[in-house]
Amino acid sequence: MRTLWKLIILAGMLLVLIIPAYAAESTAAIIQMNVLEIGKGSGSVDLGTPHTWFIRCYMLQESQEYALLQTLSPHLSYREGSLKLSLILEDQTEVPLSMESHYTLTSGTVNTEQGPADRISITLTDAGKQLIRKNIELRLTYEATLKSTAALGEQILGAAQLFCSDKEGNRICVTSQRACIRIGGIRIQ
Repeated sequence: MRTLWKLIILAGMLLVLIIPAYAAESTAAIIQMNVLEIGKGSGSVDLGTPHTWFIRCYMLQESQEYALLQTLSPHLSYREGSLKLSLILEDQTEVPLSMESHYTLTSGTVNTEQGPADRISITLTDAGKQLIRKNIELRLTYEATLKSTAALGEQILGAAQLFCSDKEGNRICVTSQRACIRIGGIRIQ
């Protein structure tokens, strides 16, 4: 998160305020990220234990484009084959979407400032786009495993991006808040 510094001088006294700067709110979509369970922004896990990440998107208007992107922390390993994409209807019914018919998945490793990291990218096909309706949740879940490279007590952060278009057809990117996990303990053998 970027931080804005503002200086205020009052009667010869210098006061420094730190104000978080957020991206402008999108009128096209909302994206949330949870870890371990819906509504949970943080939690603790053991090294080597798979745990679930949730990305939840709500479209507030029609869009011509839908793509989700997440670059995992270099301390996390994406579990191939664990990804699931579905729609959650108003009555909480889950409608699974199928790969190739409704979306394409690209996964691989990219170089980041912190080192090599797994990246997953989801793009809806035309058939998948036709299923998206206003205020219906698009939910992506996947599992990751915490690598032994993470230091005990360190926070491992995750954030996702949704690429869509606004009602004027402009391409926009909406970034989720950060969710995090911490190492809950170590194994002694």
